Amino acid sequence: YSKKSHHLRLLGSALRNRATLTANLDERIKLLEESIKIFDQTKDKLNSSISHMAMGLAYSSKLDWNTPSKERDPKQVKYYKEKAFEHYKIVEKNNQEMNDPEIYASLQTSYGEWFLYEGELNQAETSFANVVRHIPRSLIKGKVNALIQLSYIHQEKNEIQYALNNLKEADSISAQNGFNDHLATIYEQYASLYEQNGDLKNTLLYTKKYTQKLIELNTTNNEDKIHIVELEHHLSENELKIERYKTQSKYNKILMILALICLISLLVFAYLMVKNH
Repeated sequence: YSKKSHHLRLLGSALRNRATLTANLDERIKLLEESIKIFDQTKDKLNSSISHMAMGLAYSSKLDWNTPSKERDPKQVKYYKEKAFEHYKIVEKNNQEMNDPEIYASLQTSYGEWFLYEGELNQAETSFANVVRHIPRSLIKGKVNALIQLSYIHQEKNEIQYALNNLKEADSISAQNGFNDHLATIYEQYASLYEQNGDLKNTLLYTKKYTQKLIELNTTNNEDKIHIVELEHHLSENELKIERYKTQSKYNKILMILALICLISLLVFAYLMVKNH
């Protein structure tokens, strides 16, 4: 039974991994539903919770989060929020027993993003503050994200100093760990904060830093693309060399066979000459 359970868990993980790779949200949801059934069958609460979290994110992704609040369909928002929170509540219940800090931080991040989406700034602040306080070292990028969101919330509430404090901590962590993508977002947020506060000098400074970081990121991305092209080129060259080698090997084998045939013919001819003589 233990071996069977192990194989089922592997299948459940494979289904979830496959789900995360598909862009089709309906297909992703079906695959995640299958993985949840398997993990529930094997009484694997941790993996079941991870799949439920992914389900909540999938339903949340059904909405365009960039749509202005006045242009949203309230019924659609309500439906997908209920579907997402249905899974988040299962995770929350499971984690009361497991007490997993990564699950807790992921859950609070999802709650915070929903509250922010709906303009519930105080509830969003509570959720992201919980992330900052309780997130483990393994999810340090999640802490940076939470600090940036807190900075945005404080800015919306016109609490500029609190916003700057959050941003400075996010800046420090990102600089220490080389989180360049986050640094670009942080510099953009700095510029926005200083502009709101009427500080033109720092607004221009961080706008320049933001632009430079974007150029750096684009250069890195382009270098990665060039590196990929070079690797593909080298691979093609190697494949061509292998094909040439195979062709040359076949040609050499044919020459050897022909040479062997000629040698045998000469030996037979020589033998016959000696015999006739």
